[in-house]
Amino acid sequence: MSSGARWMLGLSCLAFGAGFAYASAMDMIPKNGWIGWVFAAICGLIAMSCIPGKHVAVTGRVVGGFVFLLCAVYVVSEIRNPGPGGNRATPSLKNALALFALWGMPAGYVALRGVYPTTARLGNVFGKEPPDGNGVN
Repeated sequence: MSSGARWMLGLSCLAFGAGFAYASAMDMIPKNGWIGWVFAAICGLIAMSCIPGKHVAVTGRVVGGFVFLLCAVYVVSEIRNPGPGGNRATPSLKNALALFALWGMPAGYVALRGVYPTTARLGNVFGKEPPDGNGVN
């Protein structure tokens, strides 16, 4: 990710975190106001992980673990109490498994390893030199 995109992501997460904190402080979140504080903290961690430094692995692991946990809770809740299903807009086990595969598993990888999964490490896909070295793919 380029440094400009990283800073834009960090600033937008900081703004969202401030919005969650404001909504929680002003009692705009009706039932469980503490959830707003949790999401404000997660947005703050994401913003912190966008600033280069040694802390990126730790904050990435915390955020990855949180996303993995949310996806796993969604799958378990759909197994225990199935939703109506039928399409993408309604909760269902199919949607929960899709979310877990697309977001939960990569987030779990980040939580365990502390780095983001890329295909470049697996096969030099985005490397400067092609794998065979002759300039032709």
